[in-house]
Amino acid sequence: PNHGKSAFIDALTHNLAVSLNWKFGICSFENPPDEHLSKLAELHDGRPFREGPTIRMTEPELRRALYWVDQHYYFVRLDENTAPDIDTILAKARALVARHGINGFVLDPWGELDNSRAKFVNESSHIAQCLTKIRQFARNHSVHVWIVAHPAKMQRENGKTPPPNLYDIAGSASFFNKADIGFIVHRPEPMSAVNGNAVDIIVQKVRFRAVGRPG
Repeated sequence: PNHGKSAFIDALTHNLAVSLNWKFGICSFENPPDEHLSKLAELHDGRPFREGPTIRMTEPELRRALYWVDQHYYFVRLDENTAPDIDTILAKARALVARHGINGFVLDPWGELDNSRAKFVNESSHIAQCLTKIRQFARNHSVHVWIVAHPAKMQRENGKTPPPNLYDIAGSASFFNKADIGFIVHRPEPMSAVNGNAVDIIVQKVRFRAVGRPG
């Protein structure tokens, strides 16, 4: 939850692609593929895609960066006129496993999904069912899934917005209960001269001790 979520996931997946040669499926409603390509190319090359205060990458450098991105990222394209449901997205993710052998899949953000449900199913039960489907997909195909989700509106305390927690995600406590790992991405406010534009990465939940610890 909170600020800088998509940028954090981009950096994390990029590092995994560089260090472990992982491949990723990306279903991003907030980053159109063309715009997302330029951000990933910047990450990989280390220089900006567009003109600015620093020297931008050259055309050969851009081609090399885009070629690298093309080998590691596969974008899910969806009908912009309709909100897809989780079954549609997981079907596309399975296709990416079969065609490209992806190791990770990013869904960003959760709130853009079609979460319509039967009248007798409440929101919490519906979200729990969807997350169960995602976990089954992840385990059946050995794919790590990241879900980016926004918190409900946070109440300010002493003039500041405190870091959210996984229970603050809009819709359901299932986001805490079902997740194996839970990160909070939070930009403290107001920005200070010491920390500048620093962002806090808080590991709130780790189900298995072998892969890390909260902190």
